Amino acid sequence: MKKHNKNYAALENAALPTERQKEKMLEHILAEYRKYSPTPAEKFLKLVAAYPWRFAFAFSTLQAALCTAIWDTGYTNMVLRIFGGLK
Repeated sequence: MKKHNKNYAALENAALPTERQKEKMLEHILAEYRKYSPTPAEKFLKLVAAYPWRFAFAFSTLQAALCTAIWDTGYTNMVLRIFGGLK
């Protein structure tokens, strides 16, 4: 294989971006990232949309625990009566 001579090296170096061009590209990339960076609420909604069963189960568990803590066994008995467990 032939070694690159000075003419090819000059052409190769001319094709590389300058420091100013590199800074400008970096600024452009960071500006685009900030434009499309999701907020925490958007991240949460995306997570809920991806795993709806997890959040439904968590909400149901939290609701049952909270209602049982407030109304004691009355809440549990009411739920069982609705589903036919107690008569």
